[in-house]
Amino acid sequence: MTLGEKLKAARLEAGLSQRQLCGDRLTRNMLSLLEHGSAKPSMDTLQYLAARLGRPMRYFLDDGDADSPAQAANALAAGEYPRALELLADIGEPEYAPLKAEALLGAAEMAIAAGKRPYARKLLAQLDELPLRTAAVEDRKNLLLNRAGASAPLPEIDEILLLKAERAAQSGDYTRCAALLEAVESRDEAWYLLRGKALFAAGRYAEARTALERAPAQTCAALLEKCCLELEDYKGAYYYACLQKK
Repeated sequence: MTLGEKLKAARLEAGLSQRQLCGDRLTRNMLSLLEHGSAKPSMDTLQYLAARLGRPMRYFLDDGDADSPAQAANALAAGEYPRALELLADIGEPEYAPLKAEALLGAAEMAIAAGKRPYARKLLAQLDELPLRTAAVEDRKNLLLNRAGASAPLPEIDEILLLKAERAAQSGDYTRCAALLEAVESRDEAWYLLRGKALFAAGRYAEARTALERAPAQTCAALLEKCCLELEDYKGAYYYACLQKK
């Protein structure tokens, strides 16, 4: 199967329309082009779609793909961070910055574990050259810099817990994700969104709905629709289905 065919098959299996899968990130026309193989997604777009479909990125990438970013994504999924760095060494396009950031952070963590703290600091310094760095990447970098013997501003404990919860959710460990979220004191819309996703994955639909209803409705309307269907609240399901069409 081609990448586009895998996207379409995964979408249909998840019971999502093109509009539901796109959310507010993509247009239906672009998704249609991707599914028909008429366009190729950036790694950032593929990462977004994979998360929406609940599939690892490596599912959509052929194991034998000769494309370096695709091979790098597979290496990251296997925890082979130095190999991923090697594959991304000569790629400077901004869309692949998230892959390179993950590779640098993972390789630095491995270096610290091996007692190679100067090498870890050298790897972490390369993050400053990447475009589009997120707050999560900066927090992880600063935490690792301190472990590597450098002084860097540390994030608040709630930020650390949220970061760990997000990583647990990305790896499919929703039990750990929920436990970490319980320890967070400051609970904003992002907290409720992540909490709702963890509860939904655990099959606790009523609690998931309660949490998701405190997050931005447009962001989680598709998941709220699923919660309502599981709870046999068809009026609520219809409401959230209509909300996605606005």
